[in-house]
Amino acid sequence: FMPNNTVEHIGVFKLDADLKKQVRIIVVKLWVDDALYDDTFYMFNYKEDVGCYTRLPKAELSIRAEGSYAVVENISDVLAVGVFVENLEHDTEFIADSNFFCLAPHEKREIKVSHTEGISVRAFNFSR
Repeated sequence: FMPNNTVEHIGVFKLDADLKKQVRIIVVKLWVDDALYDDTFYMFNYKEDVGCYTRLPKAELSIRAEGSYAVVENISDVLAVGVFVENLEHDTEFIADSNFFCLAPHEKREIKVSHTEGISVRAFNFSR
């Protein structure tokens, strides 16, 4: 919604019937003034193909602390799905400014976190 309660329609993304059956994940990123403002992803066809997300190609992720940021990087050639930064040492007080997102191949994201010592990362298609 815009300030005057109108909706601005940016565009339409149409899938033909064959592609619609194959699509598992659609990632949407909202950029404002050349900066990532927000993003989300949508999961499809999991009811028709139970367990399809357990068969995603395996991604490789790295994580490191830089100041008060966790830097997560997808070092693989496949999409990392459901990336989640956590800190089990501080689980009841840990806060991350962004979590549960997708990372494109070789994409890196800096996330402001409340605690950097002991951070770790997981995703649907990544495990250590």
